[in-house]
Amino acid sequence: MKKIATVLFTLAVCRFTFAADAADTFQNYHGGNYIESSAELNVLAEKNNSEALYSLAQMNLYGFGVQKNPTKALELMTKSATLKYLPAELYLGNYYFQEKHDVPTALLWYKHAADADHSDAQIFVALAYLNGYGTKINKDTARKYFIMAAKKNIPIAQYELAQLFFENKHAVDKKMARIWLMKAAENNYPDAQYQVGVMLYTGNQYDKDERQGKEWLQKAEKNGHMNAKKFLADLITQNTVTEPQKQASSLSPEQQWQALNTLLNNVHISLKNPFVATAGNDALTKTPQLVPISKTSIVRADFSVIKPNEIPMDSVISYLSKIDYIQQKPPFYFPIYPFVFPSNTSDYQQAFTTLQRQIEFGHPKSFFLLGQMYDQGLGVEKNGQHAFDLFMKSAEFGYLKAEYMVGIYYLKGCVVQKNPQTAIAWLAKAALHGSQPAQFVLGSIYEFGWGKQHRPDAIAKNPIISQAMYSLAAQTGSAIAQYRLAQLYASGILNPDNNNEVEKSNIAMAYPLFISAAKQNIPQAKIALSYFYAKPNQPKNIQENAFAIAEKAADEGNSNAALLAAIMYDRGIGIDQSHRKAMRYYKKLADTRNAIAEFMLGTYYYLDKDNAKAIALLEKSAEQGDAYALYNLAVLSQKNIYQPPGKDYLTLLQKASQQKFNKATLLLADDYLMNAHDTESMKKAADIYHQLAEKQEATAELKLGYMYENGIYFNKNMAKAQEWYLLSAKHNNPIAQYLIGMNYQLGKGVERNVNEAITYYTRSAAQNYLPAQVALGFVYELDKHDYQQALQWYVKAADCHNPQAQYNLGLMYEYGKGVKIDTKKSHALFKEAVKNGYTPTDANAKMAAQNAGPSR
Repeated sequence: MKKIATVLFTLAVCRFTFAADAADTFQNYHGGNYIESSAELNVLAEKNNSEALYSLAQMNLYGFGVQKNPTKALELMTKSATLKYLPAELYLGNYYFQEKHDVPTALLWYKHAADADHSDAQIFVALAYLNGYGTKINKDTARKYFIMAAKKNIPIAQYELAQLFFENKHAVDKKMARIWLMKAAENNYPDAQYQVGVMLYTGNQYDKDERQGKEWLQKAEKNGHMNAKKFLADLITQNTVTEPQKQASSLSPEQQWQALNTLLNNVHISLKNPFVATAGNDALTKTPQLVPISKTSIVRADFSVIKPNEIPMDSVISYLSKIDYIQQKPPFYFPIYPFVFPSNTSDYQQAFTTLQRQIEFGHPKSFFLLGQMYDQGLGVEKNGQHAFDLFMKSAEFGYLKAEYMVGIYYLKGCVVQKNPQTAIAWLAKAALHGSQPAQFVLGSIYEFGWGKQHRPDAIAKNPIISQAMYSLAAQTGSAIAQYRLAQLYASGILNPDNNNEVEKSNIAMAYPLFISAAKQNIPQAKIALSYFYAKPNQPKNIQENAFAIAEKAADEGNSNAALLAAIMYDRGIGIDQSHRKAMRYYKKLADTRNAIAEFMLGTYYYLDKDNAKAIALLEKSAEQGDAYALYNLAVLSQKNIYQPPGKDYLTLLQKASQQKFNKATLLLADDYLMNAHDTESMKKAADIYHQLAEKQEATAELKLGYMYENGIYFNKNMAKAQEWYLLSAKHNNPIAQYLIGMNYQLGKGVERNVNEAITYYTRSAAQNYLPAQVALGFVYELDKHDYQQALQWYVKAADCHNPQAQYNLGLMYEYGKGVKIDTKKSHALFKEAVKNGYTPTDANAKMAAQNAGPSR
């Protein structure tokens, strides 16, 4: 029994190993490494692997990695198709139909492809059987394949299926015919629109409806249907007459091919093998190259200082808002409901008399208004106790304004013993009943806390409840609540974990709230709004207005506004760029011990090679806890520029990291990983990446994916790697987007899908990631055979001096792919590629590079 188990286990391992080897082989092939994959493909082909046979056929057909051999290519392609490999079946169908005009043989292969659910093949087979092209007429078989295609919403299939159903006499068939015909018409198929229009206009098959019939005929005419145009012109009642099809026996094989080709062209179905420009016969075709991505390019630690003008504006907004928040005093004030005179009264004496009479009838509002008079001394002497008693009676009836006032009395301890918990209960009642002042006051209490925190009756800060209460008040138009809520969002108070995506979301939430508060003349909101108006994506006039506000506030002594003005000068936002004027602001602010100005000024001194001044300012900023300054000092320490006792690189980096500065934490993890000589260091790196990934830090997600893919600390797990790459890509990391694209292109850990590869490569390329731009050119050239798109991407990357792009572009000119053959330009591009560090990866590339020779 043990022997049987061992044999079964061995077989399972062999199968797994074979599958893994095959996957690597095809990844090499799809990555353009034809020579490297050739031997393995031959081994697989001998084992009747249909994909390997097809790949070898392509190599022999185009001279990729082997000498061109069309005869062998056809033999391999036929063997692959016989094993039911769909691309091979389609290739042979296209080959026999377009190149040999052999409809019967083409039909044989297209039928296999149609049975494998290929839509265009299904249309071809259905039309062939319907008309007797390459075979005998068989309408049942035609109907079968039309149904397959019609279910995929292909209008010609729907239309032809309707015609077949109309030929039958059964009512059910007629109904099916009408359904399919209408579907084809709705899918903008002109013949169907014309037929529906005529039938509705004449009342044939459909209930007569001349208006609808005319509408369908107009649609058909718009789509170029001549019979529809004639019908509308003449308005002659007529039934559609389908010209009788010629029998197969009356058409020669070549006429059958022409008729079928015309039908396919009319419905824009192109069954053609792509044209591929290649080397001459018995020669190797040089093939394009992808940009190699090394471990170092992904895992490496980046020991560069943070440059002031590279800090994202969202982070600047958050930083300035945080300073605003820290510097402000708790804005405790208690809104008062205005006194409203009762009906038919115009002075306080009349109001008092009327209200005294009304409270005898138990009117809650009257109790409240009378309470207001005693509370504020309106026409009567102030009497807090009497006011409270009246408010309480009104509140007991559920009058929300009175509930609010009772809460305020308990909160302040006016004539009643101070009781914050009872106050909260009454204020919460009022807030939930819709009292805007109660909502605002609760928001303030929970934002700043109430009472001495060591006392048992103190109310602790709770930003979440504060956010909820301010939100309720803000929704009903409270300007001060809108401002306070915007401050909570922008300052990072609601983002204690420093989550990148939460920061972006909160900044976006704060923006319209500041706008609304500023419109209602909250002065602090206008200054805060200028931070947002300084973003690069704002219109120029908005940026100019932001600068004007910042400069005016700076002149009035607002340090944050001065900092914003400096940043705008530094980046040329809303004003002509002037590093000199920015430095003047930074120096003035640094003299007042402004930490961020000290960081910015110190960093600029370092970039100007004045290390002594740089270190002095960065130390001052770091003493105040500025994470950016700590980070830059750590980098200078790593470069041996800054080496005070007890302040080594890791210590400084850890201090910056302790302030929840994700960039510092990430560099710490990178250092652990790059210098890992033991499992413990790799574990530290992995743990930190996980912590940052929970905050949606895209770079950490990327590195976790890479660790899983390559078995660094974790066991190799491509599925897990793909999960992390997808998360990182979702958070807009261009390298992750590129790696997902590559996985789809090569079929690495996922089913191969060139369209998905293009989607992810395009997202990465849009962020100017050069390997993705080259990969797009590669895929468009070799998979899509869209040479114009390939040229566009190669040119874009080559303009940025990417050597692989220059080499690939040189091949396009050598073979005339999408351009005229230009050997002089091709040679010049090869030279540029070598000059820019191009390293050939296979024999083809080496040959081109050697021919180019050294640059002169």
